[in-house]
Amino acid sequence: MGSNNVDLKAQLETQLLRTQLELQAEKFKVASREIYDNISQVLAYVRFGILKAARQYQDENLETDSQLLVQVIRDLRNLNVHLDPDEITKKDMPSLLQEELERIEKQLNITTSIEVKGQPYALPENAVFIIFRSLQECMQNALTHGNPQNIALEVSYNAKDVIFNLWDDGSGFQIPSQFVPGTGLHTITHRARLAGVAINIQSAPGNGTHVTINCSKPEPDDKNSDS
Repeated sequence: MGSNNVDLKAQLETQLLRTQLELQAEKFKVASREIYDNISQVLAYVRFGILKAARQYQDENLETDSQLLVQVIRDLRNLNVHLDPDEITKKDMPSLLQEELERIEKQLNITTSIEVKGQPYALPENAVFIIFRSLQECMQNALTHGNPQNIALEVSYNAKDVIFNLWDDGSGFQIPSQFVPGTGLHTITHRARLAGVAINIQSAPGNGTHVTINCSKPEPDDKNSDS
């Protein structure tokens, strides 16, 4: 009887986590659609008006402002790609991570690097989404709290699994004995468990942070793999 209760609790917890993930994915879709359909369109109209005024009055400052808006629109579209789960799972993992690191380096003037070892292969869509989000959140945590100057990522494709190693040289933090529900680290580890992904976070004050994510290679007949 006790074993059945444990199994039932595990099933309910897994279903709850799955539902939470689906709801979050839908929120990301709505947010990305709002950015792409509304905000970018409004900015495009604003740019058109500024460009028209710049030509009418031959104002170089307005011309410069117009070009800045072009960059803002481009950045918003890139953000849209990294918010929409459907867009995330369309791309291969190395390309996704390369784009994310380039975005960080460009916007925050931080040195980033990525090294891919082995021959890349497709991973299940749910794993792609969760791994990308987990790495994205770990990088964001480092940028928000650790003030790093360097972020390095290594992706190793092996015969049985893919291993992601993320390092930053920020201030680091004391790893709690147990992650508090509702916090970013708790959410990351729960997501990983839902997708069957192993994640390990190592950090200490003054020593930066090292995140390791391990994802098993999918079986050949797995139909839910990214292309």
